Amino acid sequence: MAKFFKEESYDLTQVHQALGYDSKAEYRHNRNLPTSHAIRRLGAEWIHRQPPKGILKEVKIPINYGEQLKTAGFWQDNIKPNLEYGKYLGKHKYYVYKAGRKMDVPRIKLLKHDLSKFRPSEWRPYTAFWFGPKGVTGDTPNRVVQTRYGFSDPIVYGNFLIARDKHFQRNPHHFHKLNKPQDFNTKLEMVADWYSANRGIHEQISNRPFPTFRKWYMSRHNTLKVSPDVIMYIDNYLNTK
Repeated sequence: MAKFFKEESYDLTQVHQALGYDSKAEYRHNRNLPTSHAIRRLGAEWIHRQPPKGILKEVKIPINYGEQLKTAGFWQDNIKPNLEYGKYLGKHKYYVYKAGRKMDVPRIKLLKHDLSKFRPSEWRPYTAFWFGPKGVTGDTPNRVVQTRYGFSDPIVYGNFLIARDKHFQRNPHHFHKLNKPQDFNTKLEMVADWYSANRGIHEQISNRPFPTFRKWYMSRHNTLKVSPDVIMYIDNYLNTK
């Protein structure tokens, strides 16, 4: 294959002469094309320039990978939010599993908890809203919509609400919000989900240790919005362990 291309390759000098130019330099001059040196110089100037006034940060074309991507805003706007959300989601599933096992919820049910959040239709809007530069933890000036969690870009918040509704429809432990029936183990999973959500929020805003599931439940079991049979079961189960 290499031999074929070598034999069929064009002589650029002949091409320039066929176009009426005596040399490559004359061709560039008459066509007003930049030299390769000029292209490299302009690229370096672009990479190291200061962003325009009023622009907090922007994505710049990187020369190489690593730190250059970080300084260009690619790390803050793309990689870091996904890493932070992945870490949060992993911890959330772990806390749900630990709390659920305290109530003897089947392991397979707990392992399946919130798997839909790994779908792009949920992952991307959730990431942008919770950890992106235009979400509630961001710092861009277009965060003008006030939500119960903080200020957000209106488009980011709208996409989050759509993804949240999809999440509710896909996961039975949220069916109580849709007035749909739930089986008993799903109600227990729902309680474990509340504990994990409370713990996740607490760990983002405080360095103080969060109470164990037993202590958390005992301080709230009179106010939890679940059926009496669930409260009775959890009370009895925790008291026997």
